[in-house]
Amino acid sequence: MAFVRDRPVLAFVGLTMAVSWGLWWPIAGGRLDPEPFGTLATFGPTIAGLAVTARLHGLTGLARLGRRLVSWRVRPRWYLFSLGFGPAILLVAVGIHRALGGAPVVTSLPSPTILVVGFGYVLVTSVAGEELGWRGFALPRLQRSYSALTASLLVGAVWFGWHLPLFFTPGDFHRFVPLPLFALQIVGFSVLYTWLFNHTDGSLVLPHLFHTASNFGFFVIPVLPTGPGGPTRPLWIGIGLLWLVVAIVIAVAGHEDLSRAGSSVTYDEFER
Repeated sequence: MAFVRDRPVLAFVGLTMAVSWGLWWPIAGGRLDPEPFGTLATFGPTIAGLAVTARLHGLTGLARLGRRLVSWRVRPRWYLFSLGFGPAILLVAVGIHRALGGAPVVTSLPSPTILVVGFGYVLVTSVAGEELGWRGFALPRLQRSYSALTASLLVGAVWFGWHLPLFFTPGDFHRFVPLPLFALQIVGFSVLYTWLFNHTDGSLVLPHLFHTASNFGFFVIPVLPTGPGGPTRPLWIGIGLLWLVVAIVIAVAGHEDLSRAGSSVTYDEFER
């Protein structure tokens, strides 16, 4: 209990890895069935965030965290950004790829029904297992001690490391994505999540939507390599555009808070 109280973020990271890696590495080695254990592993961050919150603050802390999951009253532009940025940047990357003489990577978009069902599936089976931990638990605590940019980089580094077993799992798409590209993507997005989080008073609705739309965009707009040595230029272009936006956000909002309001959402504010 003393360690959890004094080092809550480290306790969260340790428990997250214990849950997720404890399932993912055996799956990668063929010793465990990917279903349902692969999906359960995805919920490591949320399980850890809830467990450490309950240990530190009991039902009161869980209730306060839960209120952030229904904090939806934010300006419409943040919904537009959350739902549109990921797919938009991929579409622009595809357009640049085609302008440079690349082969088409998109033939047709799914029907509206498939889009809605697919979005819901990604939200429930993947994103719901992550954001309550990364942004709900870790980020506001890190922002008490570090600048918003540094906190973003720390969360991004752990978030990247959390995915590592998937790069060694047969049949998983991560196997075909170059590690440096994935690291740049994760860390770049982590900065934008913090920027979004701090501008919406710590709402967890927007990070969930942003994460889902971005992940689903990669499946609707197939810019990821589909096999060993597959083309990566569309993905490189997309990551370059992502970091261009990240650089603009840092320049405009400032590295200290990543917010034009001049304040970060910290643990104290998050618990109100």
